[in-house]
Amino acid sequence: MSQLCTAGALAARLPLLGILDHDVIFPDGAIVHNPLRVLANDAGAEVVFTLFRLPGVDDAEFDRDADLVRADLARLRAHL
Repeated sequence: MSQLCTAGALAARLPLLGILDHDVIFPDGAIVHNPLRVLANDAGAEVVFTLFRLPGVDDAEFDRDADLVRADLARLRAHL
């Protein structure tokens, strides 16, 4: 399931109280739920993304997925 979602679609839920969960829909129709939260912290905020290891994903694939998430969060931070 660790394939890139180049031909898939992203279905985002409306933000409500800092909840920005989203589903990634892969070309094969598989859907992966991704919890994302924005938490108030003093004068700023913390962004928390939960990366689940899916069944059948080995260490190398999971590490690659984690690297992709880290890169996305770094891009987000650069814009804030």
